[in-house]
Amino acid sequence: MRSRRKRDFRSELDDLTAKLVTAVLGLAVAQTNTDRMVYASKAGERDRSNLPGNDRGFREVRAEVLRRFEVEYVTSMLRDAGSVSEAARRAKIDRKHFWRLMQRNGLG
Repeated sequence: MRSRRKRDFRSELDDLTAKLVTAVLGLAVAQTNTDRMVYASKAGERDRSNLPGNDRGFREVRAEVLRRFEVEYVTSMLRDAGSVSEAARRAKIDRKHFWRLMQRNGLG
């Protein structure tokens, strides 16, 4: 039971990561046999002009990526768990910290 739950969490996290990378960086994400993420340009080109770091600093881009991930992750956990307590338990973080994540991202 525990390994199945861990596998479900892992696949859910991979799905969220793929959505986040696609949304923020404009890249397509493919899953390989070795269970690692591979990133390739949508057009298949090496053009990196669409990457967010080209016109903004690293910290600004990192903050945006982190915020989008937190919103997507917290929303997904709440939708699947049904309550803040259960979502925090599934995320393996303290309920108070999960609540702060919600508030910081305008979800609570």
